[in-house]
Amino acid sequence: NYQQAIALFQELDDRQGLASSLATLAKLGGIYQSETSVPASISFAECLRLGEQAIKTAREIGSRSAEAYTLVSLGQLLGPRGEYARALEVAQAGLSLSEQIEHRQFMTFGHWELGVLYLELLALPEAQQQLEQALALAHEVGSQYWIRLVSGFLALAYLLQQDLTQAESILNAALPPDAPSQTSGQRLVWAARADLALARSDPGLTLDITDRLIASAANLSGERVIPRLWKLRGEALAALSLAAEAETTLQAAQAAARAQGLRPLLWRICVSLGKLYQTQKRQGEAEQAFLTARMLIEELAANVADERLRKHFLSQATAMLPPKRSLSPDRIAKQVHGGLTAREREVAALIAQGKSNRAIADELVVGVSTVEAHISHIFTKLGFASRAQIAAWAVDKGLALARQDGEETRQQP
Repeated sequence: NYQQAIALFQELDDRQGLASSLATLAKLGGIYQSETSVPASISFAECLRLGEQAIKTAREIGSRSAEAYTLVSLGQLLGPRGEYARALEVAQAGLSLSEQIEHRQFMTFGHWELGVLYLELLALPEAQQQLEQALALAHEVGSQYWIRLVSGFLALAYLLQQDLTQAESILNAALPPDAPSQTSGQRLVWAARADLALARSDPGLTLDITDRLIASAANLSGERVIPRLWKLRGEALAALSLAAEAETTLQAAQAAARAQGLRPLLWRICVSLGKLYQTQKRQGEAEQAFLTARMLIEELAANVADERLRKHFLSQATAMLPPKRSLSPDRIAKQVHGGLTAREREVAALIAQGKSNRAIADELVVGVSTVEAHISHIFTKLGFASRAQIAAWAVDKGLALARQDGEETRQQP
């Protein structure tokens, strides 16, 4: 494996091989190329450390090709997490370096990476231009791998521009409709076909494709989830009016995307959940899902350095949400506090005071199971995994102090 290769290259003092292996290992933590596969069990922080180490090593040995590869690879790691400013910076730097040394395969990589970043930012003309350049280069170098990889995302750019015919043409040119879904390139083409079927109001075909992709995914077992495929599957189930299964599937996609830090995918999943809740007349839950999506969109936009691009993304992304409703004071408080209800905020404040579930239940005059349910909702809404995180958040928001002040006021004679 790559970890063994890194140890061997270090032992042999082969720094060129070391830089390449570090960059490749860094990409195992979840990148655009592996959107339809199970990510390796390696944290984003560790992947980022490896990527930065790869760039440092490439620069130390003066290898421009290794530096170009590692720069674009780092952009691939940062983009899915919504770290757009840095992702665009390193991708553009890697592409420029690839052009200087006339490395056509890395030029393909760079144009593709920039195209996918622009696609996520809903800058569709820019995305199409970059991806079309990448596809032309992929044909020049004769790489089926890159032809399929690029085509899977270029088709999405056409889909978002409502050009379904061109999307189908690109996909069929890259991969025959009877081809398997084994390699990452093949799987991305098939995932794009699932999106195309959904756009053509054929959710049955979308469901069939996603089920085949899930069934053929390597190392998929137990509770593991591939967020993009679960999102597609949930949307297909919703379109087929299988609401309960759709909700379970989309919630699983949401939890997995949140756990993996995939904020660009997460806001889109929240939109799909909001639309599902709307069809079921569950207005409160729909509003919460849309609110979460809006907050994520605003977070992501804040990380786009280019003002024109930032404003365009905000405009296009928020257009996918229902218009903002005028909010009551209670709803404003809920929005400010991550979507938590008044009772959930009380529970968070009591956790910050170090109280157990039993003590919280006694104070609020409810059952322990009710407190546990509130805490579960807090974990979900805030994306936390421990009571310590809830406590720190409650202190930061001033909830713990506000509750203490309220208690002292009540205790005064």
